[in-house]
Amino acid sequence: MKKQKRIPSRDPMTEVHWGAQLADLKEAEYRTNLLLGALIQCLIEKGWLTEEELKQSMEEMEREMESLFM
Repeated sequence: MKKQKRIPSRDPMTEVHWGAQLADLKEAEYRTNLLLGALIQCLIEKGWLTEEELKQSMEEMEREMESLFM
């Protein structure tokens, strides 16, 4: 019979702090995505970037990332 791993007890306040940190990360991610969206919109409106160029760049970066992790 396999011995089961015992999960150590956690202090409830530690879990509260983890929850708060997770909420902070979600807020930071939201703000970063908002800023990125606004920057892209400005670049496109000013004619400095097209949606097609952005799409191509994203696809290229995705291929590069996939090749690193395969």
